[in-house]
Amino acid sequence: MGQGCIWCTRQSRGLLRNIGILTVPIVIAGLAGFAGPAVAQTASSTEGAILGTVVDSSGASIPGVKVTASGPAAMGTPSTTTDQNGFYRLPALPPGDYKLAFEQSGFGTVTREGIHISLGFTATVNTEMKPGAVAENITISADAPVIDTQSNNVSTTLDAQAMAILPGSRDFWSVVAQVPAVALGRMDVGGSNALTQQPYTAYGLTSGNRGEVEGIMVNEGTGGGGSDFYYTDYGSMAEVSVNAVGNTAQMPMPGIYTQFLAKSGGNQYHGDLYFDYENDTLEATNIDSRQIATGIAGSKVLSVYDLNRLSKFRDFNADTGGYIIKDKLWWYGAYRYTVTDQRYPTLLDDVQHTWAPVYTGKVNYNLTEKHRFIGYYQHENKSQPDYLGAIFIGGGRASPALMSKDTVWSSVFPLFVWKAEYDWIISPALLFEIRTGQYHSSWQRTGKSQDPRVEDLGNNFVAGGVYAITQTRSRPQVNGSLSYTKSGWLGTHNFKFGGEYMQDLLTIPFGPFPNSCNCVSILNNGAPLDVYLYQGANSLCLKTLSRKIVWA
Repeated sequence: MGQGCIWCTRQSRGLLRNIGILTVPIVIAGLAGFAGPAVAQTASSTEGAILGTVVDSSGASIPGVKVTASGPAAMGTPSTTTDQNGFYRLPALPPGDYKLAFEQSGFGTVTREGIHISLGFTATVNTEMKPGAVAENITISADAPVIDTQSNNVSTTLDAQAMAILPGSRDFWSVVAQVPAVALGRMDVGGSNALTQQPYTAYGLTSGNRGEVEGIMVNEGTGGGGSDFYYTDYGSMAEVSVNAVGNTAQMPMPGIYTQFLAKSGGNQYHGDLYFDYENDTLEATNIDSRQIATGIAGSKVLSVYDLNRLSKFRDFNADTGGYIIKDKLWWYGAYRYTVTDQRYPTLLDDVQHTWAPVYTGKVNYNLTEKHRFIGYYQHENKSQPDYLGAIFIGGGRASPALMSKDTVWSSVFPLFVWKAEYDWIISPALLFEIRTGQYHSSWQRTGKSQDPRVEDLGNNFVAGGVYAITQTRSRPQVNGSLSYTKSGWLGTHNFKFGGEYMQDLLTIPFGPFPNSCNCVSILNNGAPLDVYLYQGANSLCLKTLSRKIVWA
């Protein structure tokens, strides 16, 4: 499916002295298919910004003040100067903690510390400077977090430190579980949901969600029902932003808009190491005689205490980053390896074993302070020799089929995500950004047993091999925007114009059964009922192409 989209938003914010902040959002036109107000996102979708005004002790604006940002997240040494109204803006700042220095001849230098920038966050930092003859240099430590007065998105943002202490499986679904109004269909206990997609609802909606990594859409399907994300390297991410409501025109439908941004290198070498381990001897059980008395029982293979039990969970994470050329070229790399062994009452003779290595790389390059390039690549491959999603072909069953390890699929799910981005700071008020990239996955499922396939509707037992199927999705895409911020006597005005194009190609070739008959026998409590005969391998290619222009 190909889609083109053009969107434009305008926002006006007035700052009135002695009164406070007057918010005046202006929507030029409604968005087709968009629920809720279209409010301008004043910063890049993968970065943030700092703006404000500088005045003297009388309240008069000070033009020509040099404003310099520094911190571990800074790519180089971003700086600017205030205009004739004392207004300044530092766009395209990677998420992280910053320190601002305000310098002007005849005034004491003012330093503001502890300014945290999040994804798409614009921090307003207003400053008062005093004549140098009256006051010496002043350092102000932020005793309260700065707020974003330029946007009214309802967002939940988690940085790397916050994500490190979250319980559960260390994945996308453990992140959205922290968001108000989001309800997951199944609770994660000690990693029991690891490497498993989870359905969820947000404000009662189950579809229309959009997940992005480094500004690239990565939904496995069309979104919703838990298929909004893949099994990424949770530890390689610097920050995650989840917008549950009040999204901008960049989000073309109601639902959750989730953005993952990877860590970057820096002027100091850094790294982290993480490992956890769990097995069934470390787990408690909530099954006791009272539950057993109500009728809870085990299966022919598993005891009542081992039904759906996590037999093993192991997660290893390592990352490092640094510089090739200080203040100019930085690199970052990460590796994650996750293993789970899960017992299921429907898999009669084996534990479902799953593992997923993830490799991540990122490069930042400043051609100049105004021209910046970012490259990103991540590869993941989930392997599951006993995948329980094998289709029970015979219709009419009322409960899950009972299967052995030879009757289910052997599944591998390799995928990669890449992007190339260019940011041009045309002026402190004008920012141009464009990125291109791709999400590509190939979900391959093959049968294992050479025996003919037999499915019994009466007792739900299944024997024999299953057919092969591969689902390949390729989604090349490009998006960009031009944002403009203007400060005047009526306040600060933000304009953003941009668009997106992507093509979604899905191919699903149907392979033969591993047995020679290429057939399925359907029984009812041992009595023959139906026979399904297949001609052989064939291919189904789903490809639609459409064009849609949306104005706002």
